[in-house]
This record gives sequence, C-alpha cells and structure tokens, in this order.
Amino acid sequence: MRQILLVLTLALAVAGCEDDNNPTQPTTGTGTAISMTGAGVGGTFSPTTLTTTVGSTVVWTNMDSEVHNTISNTNLWNSSNVAPNTTFSFEFATTGTFPYRCTIHPTMTGTVIVQ
Repeated sequence: MRQILLVLTLALAVAGCEDDNNPTQPTTGTGTAISMTGAGVGGTFSPTTLTTTVGSTVVWTNMDSEVHNTISNTNLWNSSNVAPNTTFSFEFATTGTFPYRCTIHPTMTGTVIVQ
C-alpha cells in the first residue's frame, strides 16, 4: 500500500508542477495524494482542490526543502510541522468540503472535497 501511495504521490507531483511565473495557478484532482512545494515562490499544495471518497486517507507529502504544515480551517486536523521528504496523513470519515492552509506560508491554501 505504501508503494502505491508513493507512486501516486510522485505521479501527482509531476503532473502538478507549476510554472514559477504563476505559482498560484489552481489545480484540481481526484485521489488521495497532495504535494507541498515551492515555499520560495509563495508555496503551493498540488492539487489545490482534491476530491476523494469517504474512508479515504489523504497523504500530504512535503516535496520542498522547507518545513510546511497542513491545518484544517475547522481544526479537524493539524499536522504540526512536516519536514522535507516526510508525510502527514488523515482519514476522512464524513462527506463535506474541508478547506485547509499552511500557517507557515499563508499563501498556501487548499481544499479536500469528500463525497
């Protein structure tokens, strides 16, 4: 399972690479993996909007050289600091729209939609 998540994380990271001249371009995707990158240019979660299903575990992977975090706007989860090349995961047990942010880099925001 971890190998599948790693492959999915890497695939989404490659697919979600953004132009440095437009670091806030929104991206959307379906799955369970989100990458954290680019703090030097404002930072981004990729995809910025992720759609998944009830019972899915979403994995945030810090693919940057700087520390990030992921904190639900409603305090449903709080990753604390996620060091480079490490992950944080959270299982979504209910449907809903869940906005979140990185408190270290305020321009980094995202949303998980659970159906």
